[in-house]
Amino acid sequence: MALIRVTLNLHAERLLFALAVLCVPAAAAAAPMTSIEHRQAMERADAQYEAAAARCKTLSGNEREVCAAEAKAAAEKAKADADAAYRNTDTQRDARIHDAQADYLVARAKCDAMSGDKKDACIKEAKRAEADAVAAARQSAMDDKLDVDYKMTIERCATLQSPAKDSCINDAKAKYGK
Repeated sequence: MALIRVTLNLHAERLLFALAVLCVPAAAAAAPMTSIEHRQAMERADAQYEAAAARCKTLSGNEREVCAAEAKAAAEKAKADADAAYRNTDTQRDARIHDAQADYLVARAKCDAMSGDKKDACIKEAKRAEADAVAAARQSAMDDKLDVDYKMTIERCATLQSPAKDSCINDAKAKYGK
């Protein structure tokens, strides 16, 4: 009974930690960070990692490894989000790729508890999930760039006179698939 309670408490703590990590980037995305806010976000991520790592030390075996990987992944995601907010640039793609890599490390740690064909299949699935997430992040960034290019082209077309304007808009629609 005590083991179940400890396990549930550990899962609840992990959930709360993940929610805290996810809330920081949402709040940070609204406005660019100052250097002080950036440093505080980095220190907060380090402190949360240290607390999570201390909780992981109470575990043993593969559960401890998975816990440590989850703690490290959450801290790295929080730091990547803080860097993206601080730079105030379009680094969402890089942050999503970094998240995919961190998630892969967690999945890989979970696979280590398995053996044989199950472990091989688990590792392949983790690699596939990482590759899919990276591809989705890159495609999303490309789609965003094409949308911006399309809008800029339409704005250029708007400065032209009627027959040339219509031709320009139709060409832009054909080129960008709109």
